[in-house]
Amino acid sequence: EKEKLADTTWEDFFSFLSKTMDNLHIAIQQNNLAREIVYFFDEVPFAAEQTNNFANRLAAIWEKNFNGKRKHLFILCGSAASWMIQEIVNATGGLNSRCRHKIPLRPFIYREMTEYLKKKYDLTFQNEKDAVKAYMCIGGVAKYLDFYAEKEALLFNQSISKLMFEEFK
Repeated sequence: EKEKLADTTWEDFFSFLSKTMDNLHIAIQQNNLAREIVYFFDEVPFAAEQTNNFANRLAAIWEKNFNGKRKHLFILCGSAASWMIQEIVNATGGLNSRCRHKIPLRPFIYREMTEYLKKKYDLTFQNEKDAVKAYMCIGGVAKYLDFYAEKEALLFNQSISKLMFEEFK
């Protein structure tokens, strides 16, 4: 019978994950698999808010099950970049020196912002002044540009007001 993760605690999740990893490791050894198994953890900062010592507990599972075994890859992602840098990349605890690759995501530059809006939304600014204002107010963060594009039918000042002062949906 398959175990269900719905309505479980983080303790249950880590226990399930550890048991599952044990079984996967046995399967990898028995079948002599050449490919890596990827474990993708998204929004790690959110998960860490929900449980104590998330990063250390994840590191303990790694140490117990996979340390030195190259067929397993953990990918940790999160939109709270400062938390990810402090708690994962620059960690002094269990995840210290475990980061193989970092993907530095940066906002678009001005030209890329206008290209993004044109390509994704077929949105062009009526004049350069509005484009510069949009970049100065929003910057080049794609998600914020998406919110702006949804309100683009309004005049620039109205759309910025709605974007900045209405609740996000």
